[in-house]
Amino acid sequence: MVIRKYSKSSEFYFSTKSDFFDNNEELLSVSLDRNKIYTSQEIRKNCKVCNTKLDEDVDLESHGVLYKFCRECSHLNGIHEDTEEFVRKLYIDQGGENYNVSDYVDKNYSQRCNDIYFPKIDFLKSTISNDEELSILDVGCGSGYLVYSAIKNDINAVGLDVSKKLVCFGNNQINNLIGKKPLSYFEEESNFYNNILETSSLVVSAIGVIEHLRKPDLFFEAFKKSNAKYLY
Repeated sequence: MVIRKYSKSSEFYFSTKSDFFDNNEELLSVSLDRNKIYTSQEIRKNCKVCNTKLDEDVDLESHGVLYKFCRECSHLNGIHEDTEEFVRKLYIDQGGENYNVSDYVDKNYSQRCNDIYFPKIDFLKSTISNDEELSILDVGCGSGYLVYSAIKNDINAVGLDVSKKLVCFGNNQINNLIGKKPLSYFEEESNFYNNILETSSLVVSAIGVIEHLRKPDLFFEAFKKSNAKYLY
C-alpha cells in the first residue's frame, strides 16, 4: 500500500514564510558571510556520508562554494570540511550569536507550531501503532517547535541542541505557554551523542538536522546502539 502525503499550498509560504521573500537580500548576505567562514576551512578528502575518497574534479559551484558528488553514494559534498572551528563559529560562539535566531523565530511561536509542526506530529501518530507508547527525543531541537507540538499532543518529548541561545529562547517560550522547560544544551564533543545513545524515547527525531551535523556517522551509530525504535 502506498500512502501519499502532499505538501502545503503556496498560500502558506507567502504568509508564514513571508520573510524569505521580503528580506531576501538580507538573508542572502547572511548566507554569503557563512559561506566565507566555510570556505576558509581545510579541504575535504572523503565523503561526509560514506567516507569514500572524493575525486579531484569539482562538479558544481553555488554562492561561492564548490561541490563534489561522491562516486560511491552520490552524496553532494562541499569541498571543505565541517571542522570543529566552523561548527563553533556558526552555532555555538556567543551562545549561537552567529547563527542568527531571527532565522528561526516567528512572532507567533504557537502559530508556527500549528502551521508547520503539528502536521509532523499528526503524521508520526498516524504511522506508529497505538499499542506503542509514543515518546520523542528531538535531536537538534533548536527553539523546540517540534517538542512543544508533541507535548501539546500529550506526547512525552524532550530536545537537545548545541546552541545555548536557541535552547534558552525555546525554553522561555514553552515555559511561558505551558510551564515546562523540556530543552537541553549540550556541547557536541561532550554528552551530545551520549544522550542519543542513552535515550529511553521510542522515537529519535532529527528533521532538517542531519545535514548540519559535523559527524553524522556518530549520530547514526548512537541511534543504532540506543533503545529507540524509530528514526524520524
